[in-house]
Amino acid sequence: MFEENKEKPRVTSLTFYNKDLIVVKGKCLLLSVSVTSGANARYIDIYDGTNNLGTQKERIGSVANDSNTRTFSGKVYMDRGIYVDVSGADCMGAIEYQMLEESFQP
Repeated sequence: MFEENKEKPRVTSLTFYNKDLIVVKGKCLLLSVSVTSGANARYIDIYDGTNNLGTQKERIGSVANDSNTRTFSGKVYMDRGIYVDVSGADCMGAIEYQMLEESFQP
């Protein structure tokens, strides 16, 4: 639990389009991810780390011209950060995460 005099950790949201990217570096919790596809079915892979050589934690896809959202009830712990690998053009996504103290141990 949080002490009364401390702020609750902030939830951050980031939207991305057609681009692989480092979302954040450092320890955090992955809270939710969504993907929206254009004319073709697409997916995004979520990695623990700063590139696609880290541990793949999730894959979420969408059929053509549709969206898919996944909210993680247990939350997904990321030790080194979040990297998003987009499967192709015409794909948009959003991700929500919460930063953790560097001393945090799951």
